[in-house]
Amino acid sequence: MKRRALILAACLLSAGLHAQSYAERDCFLTADPAEWAGEKGTRAAWGSTDIRYSPVGVPARQDKTLTLTGWRGETVYAQAVVWTADGGDISFSLSDLRGSDAVIPAAGCEAGFVRPVVVDKYDTMTDGCYKGYMGEPMDAFDSTMVADIIDPALKVYSVKARQTRGIWISCPIPRDVPAGLYKGILSVFSDGRRIASLPLTVRAHTRTLPHWKDWSYHLDLWINPFTCADFAGVPYWSDAHWAILRPYAERLARSGQKCITATMMHHPWGSGTGTAANFSSMISWIRRADGTWQWDYDIFDRYVQFMMDCGISEQISCYSMAPWNYQFRYYDERTGDFSLLKASPDSPEYEEVFTAFLHDFAAHLRGKGWFEKTAIASDERPLDQMQALIKVVRKAEPVFKLALAGFEHLPEIDGDIYDYSLASYKDFPKGRIEQRREAGLKSTFYICCPEIHPNRYIFSDPIEQVYISYNMFVRGADGFLCWAVIHWPRTGVNPLVDGRYDIWYPGESYMLYPGNRTSIRFERLVEGIQDYEKLRILLSEGRSDISAALAPLRRMAYGPDRYTIPDRHAVPELIYNVKKLMNK
Repeated sequence: MKRRALILAACLLSAGLHAQSYAERDCFLTADPAEWAGEKGTRAAWGSTDIRYSPVGVPARQDKTLTLTGWRGETVYAQAVVWTADGGDISFSLSDLRGSDAVIPAAGCEAGFVRPVVVDKYDTMTDGCYKGYMGEPMDAFDSTMVADIIDPALKVYSVKARQTRGIWISCPIPRDVPAGLYKGILSVFSDGRRIASLPLTVRAHTRTLPHWKDWSYHLDLWINPFTCADFAGVPYWSDAHWAILRPYAERLARSGQKCITATMMHHPWGSGTGTAANFSSMISWIRRADGTWQWDYDIFDRYVQFMMDCGISEQISCYSMAPWNYQFRYYDERTGDFSLLKASPDSPEYEEVFTAFLHDFAAHLRGKGWFEKTAIASDERPLDQMQALIKVVRKAEPVFKLALAGFEHLPEIDGDIYDYSLASYKDFPKGRIEQRREAGLKSTFYICCPEIHPNRYIFSDPIEQVYISYNMFVRGADGFLCWAVIHWPRTGVNPLVDGRYDIWYPGESYMLYPGNRTSIRFERLVEGIQDYEKLRILLSEGRSDISAALAPLRRMAYGPDRYTIPDRHAVPELIYNVKKLMNK
C-alpha cells in the first residue's frame, strides 16, 4: 500500500511539473513612445474577447464595467487588460458572483493571464498552404509575438515597462442557479497593491443549455496522446502519462468532443517532419514464426476505456487502413525485429492481411461492446484507394463503419462513409447532407492549411473560431473536424514559447498547450459550439427573427472565394446580432 502511494505521488508530481510555469521569450517588440506618452503607473480595464492585445500596445478599448449574458449551463467569456508604464509584478483575484438567492462560485471559473507566443507572418505564404521558407533558420523569420496562451498556472506575472497583458475568464453558469443577475469583482494588483476593482455582472438566462453530453454537435478534434508524453519526458502509457492526459481529455469532453482518436497503425500520417511522426500504433501487430498474424489490443483497450471514463464515448475513430505511405510496421518473430509491409489497398497481399485483421478486430470490439461505436477512419486518400479499401472492409465485415476526411466530395463512395468530413472550401451536393442525416450518417466540414479566413492559426482573429460553428450551422453540417487540437510537432522547440513551424503556419496542429493550458482560439471555438446548440434549439421552435439574422451569414458561407471570408470584418457584427436575439 505504501509503495502504491509513493508511485501515485510520483505520477502526480510528474503531471504537476507538466503544468508548472515557464520562462517565456523576452518580448522583442518595440513600444511606440508616442502611444505611451502620458501613461503612468499600472492600469486595468475590461477589454474585448475579440482582441489579441499587443504585448507592447496601450489598449484602445477600456471599459470600467462588464455584463455578460448566457443560458444556464453555458460558459461565458471575458477578457480584462492590464497595461503598465513602469512595469511590476501583476496578480489578480476573482470574487464569487452573488445573486439574490444563489452564487456562481469563482472556484468554478477558469482564469489566467494571456501570454504571448512567437509567430511568423502570414504573408510568407507562397502556394496557398505551406510556407515558402522551409529549411531556413527559424530565427530568420521572427516577426511578432501574439497573445494566445491562457495560463491559470501563472499566479504572478512580472511585466516590464510599457507592456500589456490580458486576463481571460471562462465562467460556467451553473445549471441549477435561478435566472437573474450575479455580481462580482475582478481585483487587479501591481506589486501587491490593488490598482483596479472591475465589476463583473453575469446575467443567467431563463433558458438552460443541454448538458455537454447531450449536445448534437459532432465535434472531432484529433488528439495525439504521444506528443504529451514526449513533451513531459515520460514513458508512453506509464502512470505519469495517464495522469498528464486526463485533464486534456476531460477538457475536451466538456467542450462536446464526440470522437476518440485512436491509432491502429504505426505512423498513419507518415514519418516525415511535416506530418505526425510521433504517432505510434495502439495495436501491436505480430507476425508469428509460422507466418500467421496476431494482434495485441491491450493499449488500445486501455486508451479507449480511459477516454470513455473521461466523458468521450460516442465514436472511436481508428487510423488508418490507408496510411499516407502505405507502409505497415509489424513485429516479425522470425527475425526478432520490426519489419515493414508495403502494400496498397488494391493489392492481394493487403486484402489477405486486412481480411484477417478485420475479422479479429471486429470480434474483439464486439466482445468489448464497442463495435457499433467504431469507425475505420481515413484521411485525404484518393478515390481509387478508398474504393479498394472499402471493398476489402465490406467483404470481411460488411457493417463496419467507415470515416473519411477528404479534400472533396466523392459520390462514388458517399453512401459507404458513415462519418464524412469535407474540406470547408468544398460542398456536399445540394440536399445531400439532409439525405445522409435521414440515413443516420454524419456530415461535417474541416479546416486545414489552405483556408486563409476562417482558420485557427495563432494569429487568426478570435471571432473566426466562433464563426466556424456558425458556418457549420448555416451549411447544415452536423459538426466540425480539425487536425489537430493537440500535436506539438517539433522536437526541441517549446510550443509555449515558439509557435513557428518549418512547414505549417503557427497553431495549425494544436489549440491546447502543454500543461493543459487552453488558448483564446480554443475558448472561442467552444463559444461557437454552444451557439450552434442554441441556434438548433431556437430554430426548431420557429424563431423566424433568428433565421432572418442568419441570412447574411448564409450568403457569406457560399461566397465566390471559398478560401477566405468575404468582407470578414463584417463578421463580428453579424454574429453579435444573432447572439442578442438568442439571449433576448
